Amino acid sequence: MILKSKLKKLIVSYCHGENRTLVGKIIDDKLEYFINNDKPINFIMPAFPGKSPNSNSTFTSDIGLEEIIALKTIENFISSINCLYQYGCKFTIIHDGHLFYDLGITRTDEQLTSYVKSFIKLKSDSIISFTLNDLMGSNSFSVSRNKFKKEYVESNINCPCSRDIQNETLFTKNEFADKIGYLNMSKNQLQKKSKEIAKKALILKAGLSDLISKNFDRYIRLSIHYQKKESPKMGIQLIPNAINHGTPWFNVLYKAPSGKVILGKKDWDIPSKQLINENEQGYLYEISESDLKSFEEGRFTSRIYYSNKLNR
Repeated sequence: MILKSKLKKLIVSYCHGENRTLVGKIIDDKLEYFINNDKPINFIMPAFPGKSPNSNSTFTSDIGLEEIIALKTIENFISSINCLYQYGCKFTIIHDGHLFYDLGITRTDEQLTSYVKSFIKLKSDSIISFTLNDLMGSNSFSVSRNKFKKEYVESNINCPCSRDIQNETLFTKNEFADKIGYLNMSKNQLQKKSKEIAKKALILKAGLSDLISKNFDRYIRLSIHYQKKESPKMGIQLIPNAINHGTPWFNVLYKAPSGKVILGKKDWDIPSKQLINENEQGYLYEISESDLKSFEEGRFTSRIYYSNKLNR
């Protein structure tokens, strides 16, 4: 089928990872269902959870220039499909920030809700946006979290693998240390606490995947993370010119004259950085091409190097 082939090629062209061949096979049957039944192509992606609570990572607690660019990427993705396929597509975002509140590593429920409201104002009608309350049918995030755990966590007996726990622990320790009381902890205590939180976070993520598979089974599952070769999810790079992996809500933009971008922490010590307010949409740092090259070659401090390896 020529149309299916064109659509698959278009969708896979947005793939962010090493698993393009596998993604092509996974979406093949789903595309056939949508086309044969004259239905819009449905996509779903947990994303835009809320800004990092670490003041050294981002400029603000609200939507920034990073999210505006990410939204434009999604809108371009939708528009490209709509031009090719008469029934178009629907793109669903699940704001999952509230899900992790009980772990003590997020901003407040109120700040997360404000972030989501800003997102809704910016998005087009082509994007559908759900919070945990929407999914659980409640007006209370506390009630929604408890209901989610009963329905999708307590029945889930799968334990996270050691490699996932190790990666999640490293991320938790680096991104959320100030939220979990590192000033009163030894290195061993911080490591232990970070590992404990990481395990709980991975179990919640597994529960969210279970919710998606049960309630959105016809949807094509997307991820904001770079995907390994064996991954069944399709990663989508939200910041097209970024030379590294990372997400808008945990990073700020460092932009070189060539247009290439680094996603990095606000307090990174990059010598040439200058703070710029771009069209009143938000802030970014402008940096030199030589500093961008130094970053690509791993010639900055070990802190920047290892932080970049976290893929968040």
